[in-house]
Amino acid sequence: MRALLLLSLLSLPLHADVLELRDGKKLSGKVSEKGGVYQIKIEGETLTFNQGEVSRWIRKPKELTGEADSLIAEAKKIYLSASELDDEMAMDR
Repeated sequence: MRALLLLSLLSLPLHADVLELRDGKKLSGKVSEKGGVYQIKIEGETLTFNQGEVSRWIRKPKELTGEADSLIAEAKKIYLSASELDDEMAMDR
């Protein structure tokens, strides 16, 4: 479950803002806010949400990914170590 969440967050465009809605949906695009109304432009289409519909506006996607970079690097090291062990075991057979 945690890996699925991480992968979905990493698939968000890194240059875009993210609007997190109260129903849990996350939308990425160019966000603006005027008078308690949020507008997000996604692929040329502009969507509008009242302030009550928005949980938060994330201006830096790094806020979503958190420690993802270090966790991915650690996972790569573990994978490479395991694949080396597998290669050594195959050679011993």
